[in-house]
Amino acid sequence: NWYVESSPDTNPDGILGELPSHEFPRVAGALDFLLFRLAEKVGLQAVDRNGGRCRRWVDFSDGSIPKTVQLDDWVIIPQHPEGQPQRVDLGRFQQLDCTRTRLRYDTNTAAGTSGAPCFNQDFQLIGLHNAYVGPEKSPIFNQAISASFIAPLLQMHLGNVQASPLVDRWS
Repeated sequence: NWYVESSPDTNPDGILGELPSHEFPRVAGALDFLLFRLAEKVGLQAVDRNGGRCRRWVDFSDGSIPKTVQLDDWVIIPQHPEGQPQRVDLGRFQQLDCTRTRLRYDTNTAAGTSGAPCFNQDFQLIGLHNAYVGPEKSPIFNQAISASFIAPLLQMHLGNVQASPLVDRWS
């Protein structure tokens, strides 16, 4: 009973320029995410092994996910690339892709970072990192699927926990 919702990825992703008209719906509809249930409420666990403050959840309530991102807004990505200790990288939003479902930014990421949350300067979720753009050896941008397209697909599932203090929250 772990599976909740998903959207397929597309290969290749991180495409520069315009798409042929017949490819546009396929790429725009491939939001590259998976939502699943965990056995434990991770948001209630302590950040430190010895206790202390709780991890908490990312807010998915109406109005908490920005609909737009402005040029040079911060893109902050906490990541555990390839299972390494957490690192946090900062960069700036640069552009949208031609489908307007993907955010492009200059934040550094490492291989294995796909799925990491991307936050703006107000620590609002703006996307889920999913690809690099350009040549593999020297990417031009990094890319995330915009959270404004993913959130509406998840809110109906998150709203089903009405009696929980975790309503409209995601960990």
